[in-house]
Amino acid sequence: MAAQPNRNITMIQLGILVGLILFVADVIAVHTGYIDGIDHTVLQWFRVDGNPDQAIGPPWFEEAAAEITTLGSYTVVIIVCLITTGVLLSYRLYAASAFIAVSLVGGALISSLLKLLFERPRPDIVEHLDRTFTYSFPSGHALISSVTYLTLAAVAVRFVERRQTRRFVITCAFLLAALVGISRVYLGVHWPSDVFAGWCLGGAWAGTCWYAAHWLTHRNRPSDETEDLGRSHTRGP
Repeated sequence: MAAQPNRNITMIQLGILVGLILFVADVIAVHTGYIDGIDHTVLQWFRVDGNPDQAIGPPWFEEAAAEITTLGSYTVVIIVCLITTGVLLSYRLYAASAFIAVSLVGGALISSLLKLLFERPRPDIVEHLDRTFTYSFPSGHALISSVTYLTLAAVAVRFVERRQTRRFVITCAFLLAALVGISRVYLGVHWPSDVFAGWCLGGAWAGTCWYAAHWLTHRNRPSDETEDLGRSHTRGP
């Protein structure tokens, strides 16, 4: 019975390691200018040829991208996390609530500190279709959306018995983070390498938080227990 949980933990550990390695590789590529050509090329894919101020697609598509990008804004993720935390607290799942709070706050701190460390300017070859107030690297929207939705998925799947449903929930979390990141490039406010860094670091941080929470929950229990974060022999809703 312990084989499946142990395999899942190994996959999480591997994911954390891969995310960190890819982030470091991205930092090196940005610092050396190795990825500049790719950044410029991909960014211009989303603009009309000869008119860098005009995004491809009809006006409604641009509006849709602007709405999608808000799914990675602090306003939206804080509201979503507060609602989720409120539900968890109503079931007295205090550990799960703390898990979400630590993940989100930690992700926000990581994003802010790294932006101040690298001080990378925003793209200047296309018109910005969204307002920005901070540096470019890494993408805060990509990082925070990855942290938030993967963390929420990690909590949600603990209440789901069917493996197919758990996979669906996790897949949706990845898709949401992917859409948010792509929208940042489409709107011209991030280089693709900014978004890639945000995805890598956000996924690694979410995995680290999950692993830490799992270890704290199970360190004094038999290795084959798979109870939910904060649950003690009680079923979820």
